[in-house]
Amino acid sequence: MSLAPYEALVALAEQERTFALDGRWSELSDLLDRRATVMDALPAADPAAARPLLERALAAHAQAHAAMGTARATLIAELGGAGQTRAGVAGYRSAAGAQAAATAADYRG
Repeated sequence: MSLAPYEALVALAEQERTFALDGRWSELSDLLDRRATVMDALPAADPAAARPLLERALAAHAQAHAAMGTARATLIAELGGAGQTRAGVAGYRSAAGAQAAATAADYRG
């Protein structure tokens, strides 16, 4: 049996890891579609000779998954910070509106 599909799977997993580490999300999405096609072509039972290749693919995929998790956590933290900034700006806006209303009341007499 040819190990070419398993070698292709390793290459895709290593690309996946690279794209995830570099934050190349659109390329990663396309790659995942290609990986699904390769995986669909694999036989139901893997030959014993494919084991080292599958282990390499799994290790690269795990590293990609960890990089995606880190990127997700960073994005969530940044969005949380944006929410706090937005709330702070809203507070200033409310205070400025209240001050403008008080000043307008002074001019009306």
